[in-house]
Amino acid sequence: MTLESLLAFAAAMVVFGLTPGPAVLGIVARCLAGGFRAGISFNLGVVTGDLIFLAFAVYGLSAIAAAMGEVFVVVKWLGAGYLVWLGIQLWRSAPVPLDADPAAQPVAARDTRSGLLAGLLLALGNPKGILFYGAFLPTFMDIRAVTHTDMAWLSVVTVVTLSAVNYGYGLLAARARRWFRSRRALTALNRGSGTVMIGAGLMVAAR
Repeated sequence: MTLESLLAFAAAMVVFGLTPGPAVLGIVARCLAGGFRAGISFNLGVVTGDLIFLAFAVYGLSAIAAAMGEVFVVVKWLGAGYLVWLGIQLWRSAPVPLDADPAAQPVAARDTRSGLLAGLLLALGNPKGILFYGAFLPTFMDIRAVTHTDMAWLSVVTVVTLSAVNYGYGLLAARARRWFRSRRALTALNRGSGTVMIGAGLMVAAR
């Protein structure tokens, strides 16, 4: 794998990440409701799912993934249901005053696990992910010639580019959250965030 192909892959991943989809909706919803740090674990889950699909594509496991179609369908519905459930919880949650902004406080272990699981299920719940990487990578390199070192670099690029884009969206959402001061406004923000999260779940279900 040449440096040029790696840079081309990185540029394409940035464009892919910037395209609004369930992952973007999910991290925006979490950061709107709970501040920037609330979206960190969610992004880690999403990126982990993408790394799994990347490994499937690089190591020629696309056929196995295709044979596991029913498993991915189950994961898709679990992910969609979990995102909708999280959205409902946001709708029902009490507003968090800005002087108690989670972005300035430690994130509870439960919230971290919840975000990680939601992001992972969202990523794995899209069976088109393995098809995307399987069709995407050969345009930049000969997959049959990819070494373990190449795979390491591809993983680094995937993590860095997707995280940069997702955290960029998350930071904008967290800053927008500071425009809401009153309890009524914060309640409306929670419900809006919950609606976005439910929308992400429905988007996953519809794919």
